[in-house]
This record gives sequence, structure tokens and C-alpha cells, in this order.
Amino acid sequence: MMELPESLQKWSDDELRALNHAIVDHLKQRRAVQARMEMTRFQRGCKVEFWSSEGDLIEGTVIKFNKKTVSVLTEEGTQWNVSPSLLTRTADAIPPAQEQEVIDFDE
Repeated sequence: MMELPESLQKWSDDELRALNHAIVDHLKQRRAVQARMEMTRFQRGCKVEFWSSEGDLIEGTVIKFNKKTVSVLTEEGTQWNVSPSLLTRTADAIPPAQEQEVIDFDE
């Protein structure tokens, strides 16, 4: 266990509790910012995959962004809320709205 600096040993229980709450709030905000940054790798309609807790590879489409998770819908109709850090884009990850039409110039 980490030893407290001498200055903290003089603090009251109430002061230490207040410091603890401030640290916990700071860590929550840091995690939320990290999750939002990780979410920028994806867009609605993006094809993704992840490993379930049972060890199954799940493939689906991003349908929604939540505070800390991304909602993914599988072809079977199952919705999963997944941490963005666990998601990987699949080879066909470009959303349909961003697919470009191929124009044949030989006509």
C-alpha cells in the first residue's frame, strides 16, 4: 500500500473524504473523455466486431453512441452496448452513406 505524504497525515477524516471524492470525480471525467475520444473512430452505420465475454466473435453495425458505450446491432437483431475500446472496424466498415459510386467512363 502506498504511504501517505506527511502533509496528508495531518488532514481530518472529512478533508480526506473530500479529497477522495474529488479524485474519484476526476477519474470518472478522465474515463468519459477517453471513451468519447475512442468513439470518434466510429460512425453510425460503421461495421464493427468485438469478442463477447463468452469468447464469441460478434459482428454488427454501430447504431448509437451513449455516454460510455456504443450500441451495436447484429444481423440477428440483438443489440449490444459495448465499450468503444473493445470494438474493431471490420474490412467493410465504411458506412453506406460514405460509399462512393463507381462511374464508368467507357460509355
